[in-house]
Amino acid sequence: MYKVVVGVDASAGSAAAIAWCAQVTPLLSPEVIAVHALTSEESLPSDAEFDDWCAPLREAGLSVRRVMEDADSSRLLPRVAAAEQADLVVVGATQRGELAGFVLGGVVEELAYHGRRPVVIVPIPDPDRG
Repeated sequence: MYKVVVGVDASAGSAAAIAWCAQVTPLLSPEVIAVHALTSEESLPSDAEFDDWCAPLREAGLSVRRVMEDADSSRLLPRVAAAEQADLVVVGATQRGELAGFVLGGVVEELAYHGRRPVVIVPIPDPDRG
């Protein structure tokens, strides 16, 4: 079975990644592994909140399994992708500027430059561009 790992949280980038995954990946009939990295400042999301984030995936008829761990997302996503032998990793772009992203690193940079799986980086929709 084709496996797709997608990063999920309450951000606009994650919503864009989930929407792209829901639109494009049904053609592959994959199992989607929705990965959420908890931070020390964050409270555990409720089942309803996680279900809301993943609703577009389920509405597209995709099989969704969730993984949630107290870990840095730039380490968790590649680790889950490797453990699951994922065929594709989907993440949303961040809202940071290019220089901040380069200096601070992050999930997108880690996956794009050091990942061992194909990665789709979905941009956040620009409301001014439609």
